[in-house]
Amino acid sequence: IIRDSFISGNRARSTAGSGGSGAGGGLFVADAVVSVADTTLSGNLASASGGGIYNRGTVWLTNSVVKENAIDDEGDRGNGGGVFNGGVMLIRDATVGANSAGTFGGGIFNTGNLVLEGATVARNEVLAQMQSCAPERGPCNGGGGIWNAGCSVRVRCRPRSSICVCRSIQGATCS
Repeated sequence: IIRDSFISGNRARSTAGSGGSGAGGGLFVADAVVSVADTTLSGNLASASGGGIYNRGTVWLTNSVVKENAIDDEGDRGNGGGVFNGGVMLIRDATVGANSAGTFGGGIFNTGNLVLEGATVARNEVLAQMQSCAPERGPCNGGGGIWNAGCSVRVRCRPRSSICVCRSIQGATCS
């Protein structure tokens, strides 16, 4: 349980020979259940995925803010500036805003199960196009707010949720 905390100014890097994943600048969750409440994650950096939060487990994010986190890969790649979710995640009464990623999911990159309830996803952006872009094979970047990857994954937005003022929203559906 993480409660009433401020997680800021951290960096996850992956360099040759380091063995590091470069994921989860602020918080890295794998095969665990973590509750984050009344907490701000801001100004964190990752070189690969999840500038603010990288999740491959279960995360309950409530009454919290994930802002101004980024992917800082020099090759203009990287997904999920605010949140990378490859597990199960509930974002309730929280804001994911002003985050940035290199290719997909400025705010949230989702390949798992994601529920937004009373959440705001705003002012996030994707900064660059992949250097080896082949538009005929699919998009080269996108999802300023949310990038929802995979046809079996759904983002369910509940009342009071909003996705607004993002450079682009691709792959996400709200119902």
